[in-house]
Amino acid sequence: MKILKNKIILSVWIFSLLILAILYYFIPYITEKNIDAMIINNSKRMVQQVKLTRTYYLDNVVSKIKNKKSLFIFVANHKDDSYSLPLPSTLIHDLGDVFANETGVGFRTYSHFPFKNRQYRVLSSHDEEVLKNITQTKDGIYISKTNIDGEPMLSIAVADYMEKACVNCHNQHPDKTWSEDKWKVGDIRGVIEISTPLSQPISRIHDIEEKILWFMAVLFSLLIVYYSLIFLWREDRLLERNELLDKRVANEIEKNNEKEQILIQKSKLSSMGEMLNNIAHQWRQPLSELSTLLMNIDIRYQNNKLDKTFMDSKMKKSEVLLEYMSHTIDDFKNFFQMEKDKKYFKLKTVIDSVCNISNIQYIEDITIIINVKEDIEIFGYQSELSQVILNVISNAKDALFQHQIKNAFIKISASKTSKNVYIKIEDNARGIKEDELDKIFDLYYTEKEEGSGIGLYMSKLIIEKHFLGSISVQNVKYGALFCIEIPINDLINQD
Repeated sequence: MKILKNKIILSVWIFSLLILAILYYFIPYITEKNIDAMIINNSKRMVQQVKLTRTYYLDNVVSKIKNKKSLFIFVANHKDDSYSLPLPSTLIHDLGDVFANETGVGFRTYSHFPFKNRQYRVLSSHDEEVLKNITQTKDGIYISKTNIDGEPMLSIAVADYMEKACVNCHNQHPDKTWSEDKWKVGDIRGVIEISTPLSQPISRIHDIEEKILWFMAVLFSLLIVYYSLIFLWREDRLLERNELLDKRVANEIEKNNEKEQILIQKSKLSSMGEMLNNIAHQWRQPLSELSTLLMNIDIRYQNNKLDKTFMDSKMKKSEVLLEYMSHTIDDFKNFFQMEKDKKYFKLKTVIDSVCNISNIQYIEDITIIINVKEDIEIFGYQSELSQVILNVISNAKDALFQHQIKNAFIKISASKTSKNVYIKIEDNARGIKEDELDKIFDLYYTEKEEGSGIGLYMSKLIIEKHFLGSISVQNVKYGALFCIEIPINDLINQD
């Protein structure tokens, strides 16, 4: 299924199942704690009610009957005698039995100091534990869970403190089992214990828990399925939009590449006129020499002095001149031809070719210094790097002429590391104005009256995009220094 293959949705499902598992164990724990807290609070209120009942019975029944010297007497075994009434403690036990039979919740009192009518009652181990630990509690409340006849019970024992009215009665009572006065106000004479069965509330809570868990499981499942479907739908829409954007980006990239190629060709064409002049200048001297050679041959022929030795000498010289002219044409053709594939080429060959077609070596006022080793190779388009170097040295040449620099020079050097090739082109044309250094590579920015402002912009574009390198310029002591950095491995990996 597509839902299960999506890592995000799968993670949400796993996280939701984890939450449900946590709730499965956490909800029963919380509910049982709440049951305990609820029973404890109810038991405390019941103890208060028992005490109030006992107090009311003492104040409004026992005391009044005793004061009127009635025929009624207060005994423990009061049920078989019509003139017998229950003692206050007996009343509590009787009410506890009634409550236990009717509601399942029972309460009783017990103590280490019973009256004679209670001596037959033997305290259980639970009772002994409660009476022992109740004295060590801060609030006089001892909570325990017991099991009576297989029924889990929660018992809340509350200390029964002696009050002023109780002290005299208990200390002077004829049925007391202790020989001397024992009690004083504030002493714990025993406990009132409320025992609540847990089976029914726990069973009810478990039913509620099960319903809650089922409800949450169904709700979680519906929500997860709904949002998963929504997520997949949005993901499909997003993928469609991404595909559309990819197509648009691809089209824009293709258009930009076409524009770049147009700019590159425009940059080449912008310097074509100057280069044609350079080639014409380079051809002027060899053509003049060829003309002189032909004239000498003709004169020798007219005077019948043309011999094989002379003819061979002039032919060799003509071949040298023609080879030089042919080499110039090849450099010019290589510069303008479009390359389809990248290849390795020697940097020294490129620089020599550029210097040749730029005609700088024929300008006596500019010294060209080339310090490039033969073994430095670069992977890429040779013609594009030729154009970059030509643009830089042409700008340097124009700056040298503009400022009429004496002892002018252009120094071209290169070095190689394990990762990069560095090409540096330096001149002594007084440098570039500081406020123009950041603009020098902008499109259509130029300081020349007839300049196009394309050359250095295209140089930066070619180096950064096609060679994954960088080109920068800074002012040095006597002029400007252009630095071209070309990574080696990145170019190979890109290809």
